[in-house]
Amino acid sequence: MNTTPANQKTATIIPIAGGKGGVGKSLIAANLAIVLARLGHKTIGIDLDLGAANLHSCLGLSGGTPPGLARFLRSTDQAPLESYLARTPHRNLHLLAGDEGNPFLAQLNVAQQRRLVQQIRALPAEFVILDLGAGSSFSTLDFFRISQKGLLVTTPEITSLQNLMNFLKNLAFRVIEHSLPQDRSIHRKLQTLYTSPLEFKSDQPSLLQTLLNPLDPEITEKVLSSWQQFRPRLVFNRGLGPDDLSIIPDLEKLLR
Repeated sequence: MNTTPANQKTATIIPIAGGKGGVGKSLIAANLAIVLARLGHKTIGIDLDLGAANLHSCLGLSGGTPPGLARFLRSTDQAPLESYLARTPHRNLHLLAGDEGNPFLAQLNVAQQRRLVQQIRALPAEFVILDLGAGSSFSTLDFFRISQKGLLVTTPEITSLQNLMNFLKNLAFRVIEHSLPQDRSIHRKLQTLYTSPLEFKSDQPSLLQTLLNPLDPEITEKVLSSWQQFRPRLVFNRGLGPDDLSIIPDLEKLLR
């Protein structure tokens, strides 16, 4: 059920993820939110780095983590997500904090995740910035799939690039999984593919083609249609020069 009023425009949601921690994802999320707010756009930052929240610090909030996500998820009064937003030092910018230190926040069940996504879509804002956690848990992948306008942050370091490719592989599997018919044999085949290592080479076909080759060709068109909705933007952080961007042509080919 959509709780957004008919006369309210839907917010532009920008999920920001990174396959590896320490690549500057939260700082980029904070700065993007601040810039949008300074341009006069009503902006909300949401710390979805479940279990390791720090967006409040990046936005200049002091005095500890304000009540936010965990309290919303534990609430039984059905208060809207909007009521848990905290003011920030920046005009036009509010924050839904991640409740740092809550040991159970990283484990969302399906009902909690569905409720949270529904409420995020209904927030009264022009832009909603989602600061997602590192890695590629199902929750992180599903929050990234909320919007087609996601940002993926990496650095030129080989470990960061490897984690980026692992995130993209898992995202592709998640998209494929949600596009497939409820056929156990197909899902077993997909599970076998998922647990098999993929080697990424410059002369191989795209990532999705590599994953789809062993599957029934009749479902390929549907899967491709779903995947083509996703056009994540890559942010290369902490680069030292043009040579650090030499990997881009290979990444573009894999993401076709």
